[in-house]
Amino acid sequence: MRTFKQATTEHLAALAALGWTVKADLKIPHATSPDGKTRLWFKPQAVYASPGSDFKAARSCHVDMRTETTAALVADGEYFAGCVTASRIRKTTTKTLNTVGALRALFAVEALAPRTRGSTTVLGLDALPADREAFEFWPVKGAEFGAARYFRVAAPELGGKLGAVRLADVAIGSPVSRRAAPNGHGDELYLDVPASEANMPATDTVTVIVGPASEAPDAPLVGWTWHPGEPLAPLAPGAVPTGETAVKIHNG
Repeated sequence: MRTFKQATTEHLAALAALGWTVKADLKIPHATSPDGKTRLWFKPQAVYASPGSDFKAARSCHVDMRTETTAALVADGEYFAGCVTASRIRKTTTKTLNTVGALRALFAVEALAPRTRGSTTVLGLDALPADREAFEFWPVKGAEFGAARYFRVAAPELGGKLGAVRLADVAIGSPVSRRAAPNGHGDELYLDVPASEANMPATDTVTVIVGPASEAPDAPLVGWTWHPGEPLAPLAPGAVPTGETAVKIHNG
């Protein structure tokens, strides 16, 4: 495998060939897309993306530059730079959705009940204090869905257990298998072990997901769902798994 330094040099050369403006001799080398909307920043062991030249707004692309192709890196960079831009547009409404109470008000009462399938909780979302802070965030690429908006909430009192984890978090040598997803949408990875709560990692956060009630431009926001932990990227049909790909904890 090439080193991080070799990968940086090769990616910058490939980006220059694609018409990107490359500055390779800086402390943090970077490349800017021809339209100026995306800049990739090459730190020693990570790649960050920002809309334009604002490094303070840059977000990690969550990729290993040593194995990522330049084309894939461009796609990742454009995605995360777009996330920053959209986040700025949403800034005003985010201020009104910064507590559990504000988010909870978007859900039907029955949707606040404890989670009992996949990732589980002992208590429901209604057990949290209404003034508990909620922080909007962007899930890893591939885990996002349509116009959904994602909010992270500290929730240690809910007793969350994860029914799936990132492939990168699975111990080397674990029996991971691949099969067709029951819903018919591509494949899924799973740990080939019997279902057991003992195998399910604990989590002290939940993700609350809200989105428009319909496709109408002025549709109000409603609660879509919530679950322990953070969204994970499913395995797209025919795709090669990455470290961010979801792995179900058991073979059930």
